[in-house]
Amino acid sequence: MEANETPEECLQRELYEEFGIKTKAKEFLAESIYKDSTGSIRLLAYAVEVISGTVTLRVHDEYKWVSVDSLLDYDLLTADISIAKKIMQDWI
Repeated sequence: MEANETPEECLQRELYEEFGIKTKAKEFLAESIYKDSTGSIRLLAYAVEVISGTVTLRVHDEYKWVSVDSLLDYDLLTADISIAKKIMQDWI
């Protein structure tokens, strides 16, 4: 997050910078804190609404829209797994 930026504003900015889509952050879904020898990561997950734009890969190699019930079928980073489990628990 940049100075004076809320988590929701950060998410909206990052999605625009990385994918070229304008979004509106909606409800907070889950939080994950992952620690390793290099430090810690605090990951916040929000539902978002795409307002405009088409996904354009600017810094990533690929993306894929998937169903909620298949989230754990993918090779997720450790910090993402607890969030995927929480979303699956709440949405399925």
